[in-house]
Amino acid sequence: MERGTPSLAAFCECCRREFMFLTQHGFGEVVANDKANPFQITYARDQTKIVIVGEGYGTVVRTTVVLPDGRQVAPAQLVPGFSPKTGVWRKRAKLSQLEQIAEDAVLLHSHGVKLWSSVAT
Repeated sequence: MERGTPSLAAFCECCRREFMFLTQHGFGEVVANDKANPFQITYARDQTKIVIVGEGYGTVVRTTVVLPDGRQVAPAQLVPGFSPKTGVWRKRAKLSQLEQIAEDAVLLHSHGVKLWSSVAT
């Protein structure tokens, strides 16, 4: 994975590659509304969205599952037994932005399918 601040092209390519599995579950990429931050990829299926946003000048990624009722869930919160006291955020700080994207995709692929499969759309 690329170290340092990724280019917009590298960010988008990484998101599309890592989250490609979403298309198998009926999600499609939609145009982001945030013109102030082009480092954003959104996938949607009915009223459920997966939003991947690059922040911190290329150091952090925030991936959020937005459910039809407006609740927002981070991929790490889907892992059984998750607790914010486990230090997952400290470990994450050592990863590059592109590595964080890959990690979030793995978590969603492993644990998110049950979530959006159970959501009535």
